[in-house]
Order: sequence, then structure tokens, then C-alpha cells
Amino acid sequence: MVKSDWMNERRAVVVMAMAAMMFSLGGVFIKLSTWEALPLNGARSLVVAILIGGVVYRQKGGVFPNMTRAMWLGAIAYVLTNLSFMLATKMTTAANAIVLQFTAPVWTILISYFFLADKPRWIDWVTVGIILPSIGLFFADSLSMSGLWGNVIALGSGVFMAAMAILLREEHEHSMEMIVVGSLMAVVIGLPSTPVQTFDWTNIALILGLGVFQLGFGLMLYTWALRHLTAVKALIIMTLEPILNPVWVALFAGELPGFWAMIGGSIVIVVIGVRIWLTMTEEEEEVLPEVGI
Repeated sequence: MVKSDWMNERRAVVVMAMAAMMFSLGGVFIKLSTWEALPLNGARSLVVAILIGGVVYRQKGGVFPNMTRAMWLGAIAYVLTNLSFMLATKMTTAANAIVLQFTAPVWTILISYFFLADKPRWIDWVTVGIILPSIGLFFADSLSMSGLWGNVIALGSGVFMAAMAILLREEHEHSMEMIVVGSLMAVVIGLPSTPVQTFDWTNIALILGLGVFQLGFGLMLYTWALRHLTAVKALIIMTLEPILNPVWVALFAGELPGFWAMIGGSIVIVVIGVRIWLTMTEEEEEVLPEVGI
């Protein structure tokens, strides 16, 4: 590798870590906002649509591609991923919401096997066999009915994220356009309940924080870094997100996960991290689609 490529990779590692930190702020911003999940997600998505739409317009000269079936499905999966994560974070602990969403690789393996005729390797089945039982630990703590359903919705967020990843990979050249369309869908979904929310400076600042920094800048940093990193390296760095998310919430919102949830979360993060590390083969030394969440 020439020196310039080496320097670009070093910068990309730092930028990817910054993107993971940006994404990890979602939990604490959502917890601190008094807005309900649907309008909060819609308001954040409006900011993201403006930012990412501006980038797409500048890069492609205002030419928007015709939406294919896969692009529409990808946009819908993007909406459902973000909305279910927002709902789950409001209903259960932020740690439960982010770690259960982080099980997305397991659902990707299962979706690929049952619907796309892919053949997972033995390490994939070991990953599934360990993580699926570990999910039960998140339900072992004493949970309110809201917390219970929050965990279920968080699991759904992981499934939606897996579907989104598959669809965005299929249409990776238009992934940013799919995010713009999905963001506009979220705006429409959240609009009816927006007028009854509290419009104070704190909530406005949190919405701007979610839209500009947590998701907008996070997506831009993530997209740039992916040009210089392999899939495996990017995924390893992105494990910072489920680790840091509960830390910010504990520090600034005073929320701590339950004992069994911490055990389950540790198992999920470690197993997925090990799986990524062990599958660092030449076959997987590829660049991921230019998209983040």
C-alpha cells in the first residue's frame, strides 16, 4: 500500500470512529426530549432530508433517479428502522434498544439463508446459536409492560435494519437518494402529531442535534470513511456505537440498564465482534454500501 493510501486509511479509521460516536448520541438525545417518538423522528428526518438532499443535489446536479421496487423497499426499511428504534428508546432502556438493534447481523444471516438462498458459513450459525438465546436475557429483568414491548420493538428494529442493509447493498449507487425518500416518508408519518408537541428551546436544540450531528453529519462521515476502509474494519469500528450509547445515557440522563440486560448486551457485542474478526478473509475485504443509520 502506498503512503497516500495508508494515510487515507488512518484518517478513515478516525473519521469512522467519529461517525460511530455521532450515531451513539441518539439514545441520550431521544431520552432528553419530551417529544413523542413519531413527531421526533419526523422532525429529525426533515433536517436529514435537507442535509443529505443538498449533498445529493450537489453531487448529481439535481438529477434524481427513477425509483425502482428495491429502492422503494429500501426507503421503507430505512423508515421502519429509525422509527422502531426511536419508539424502543422511548419505551425501554437505551442500552436495550441499541443492543437489540445491533443483532441485525443475525437477522441478515437468516434472511439471506431463507429468502436469498445464500449459504452461511459455520461461524455464522455459531453466531446465531449464541445470540438468539442471549436475547432472552434482555427480558429477564423486571420490566414494565412498556419496557417489555420496547424490547420487542427493538428486536424488530434489528430485523428492519437487516432488510435495509440488504436492499441498500442491492441499490448501493442510489443509497443516499433512498435515505432522502425514506426521510420524507418519516416527515409525513410524524406530521399529524407534531402540532401538539412542546416547542421550547430545549426540544428544538435536541431535534437539531439529532438531525444535524447524530444522523446528518454521522452519515456524511460514515460515507466518506467507507471509501477507504474494508467492510470488516468498518464493522469493527462501528461496534463503538452500542458501547457508547448507554454510556452517554447513563451520564446525562441517569438511566442504567438492568443486570441481565448488561450480561446479554455484553454477549451480543462480543460475539458479533469476534464473528467479524474471524471472518476477516480476502473474500470479505470489500467496501460496504455508502450508507449508515
